[in-house]
Amino acid sequence: MELSSFLIFILIAVLGIVCLVTAILLSRSGKAGAGKYKDKLDYLLTKIRNLHERKTRLLDFDSGYLMKRDWDAIASETEELQAEVLRVPFWFRMSHQYSKTLKSFLDAHVIDLTRKNRNSAYVQCEAKICDSLLSSVDGKSLDDQQRLAIFTDEYSNLIIAGAGSGKTLTVVGKIKYLVDRRGIDPERILVTSFTRKSVHELTERIERAGIKNVSCKTFHSIGFKQLDDVVLTNDKTLENCIKEYLKRCVVKESKQIQSFLEFYGCFAHLPKDYAEYAADGQRMEALKAVDLKTIKGKLAEVAVSKLKRLDTLHGERVRSLEELT
Repeated sequence: MELSSFLIFILIAVLGIVCLVTAILLSRSGKAGAGKYKDKLDYLLTKIRNLHERKTRLLDFDSGYLMKRDWDAIASETEELQAEVLRVPFWFRMSHQYSKTLKSFLDAHVIDLTRKNRNSAYVQCEAKICDSLLSSVDGKSLDDQQRLAIFTDEYSNLIIAGAGSGKTLTVVGKIKYLVDRRGIDPERILVTSFTRKSVHELTERIERAGIKNVSCKTFHSIGFKQLDDVVLTNDKTLENCIKEYLKRCVVKESKQIQSFLEFYGCFAHLPKDYAEYAADGQRMEALKAVDLKTIKGKLAEVAVSKLKRLDTLHGERVRSLEELT
């Protein structure tokens, strides 16, 4: 009887020690976990504050027109950062000293309407400030639509206007606004057009508006400028250069391949202008006579007549034309 009581006592003591050790280990583990999550939240809070500062600067009128791509970048970063915060267990977020800041950030939504309302207010503000500036551009006053085109400053702007509607005047007004209002160095501004005549007119009107050193060039002159270091003996040399690029280099760049195929598909068989035909019937006959082929069809011809085999651009052998294309 005494032996069994002793054994029970030993068993209880052992269980007590095991429980004590387990509790100590769990306590240490909990503290280590809490420390890890606290460090994580401190790091995320720094990113949240930096993001908030960037967002505040963008919304301030001093930063100019708020571009959609900049606002979209803020929205994307906000979503990614919110996802990171949500990976931290709820209890650790709520027990953090800046739990209200974390909750407020998680409840925030970056919507495009905010950007639109901000830009609308910005345009109205600029219209008042620049009224006198844009009321005398090359001796003329710009209307509301022209002023809106000037104040709008997206990454790329498409302005559609008919002949004689004041496109050139708007371009001159935009340059005047950038230089006099936004403080842009005229030497950093590039104005391009298709013809020498239009470039000459732009240059004259910009200088007449009191702005010097703005670079006005045709698209072709810009292209030739980039080829200063390239010596071409004749058109055949350029043709061979392009063919060599298409043969050896373009296959390494998927985006270049896509761009080339889109360009080829749109411009490979451009019909002549109507004025070059005596009658519409002749133009229709010429269009019918064009031997149009799909890319798949052209590849089939190459594979059969030249290669005599079905190899991909990367040198892999396939068993059918369908696999090749």
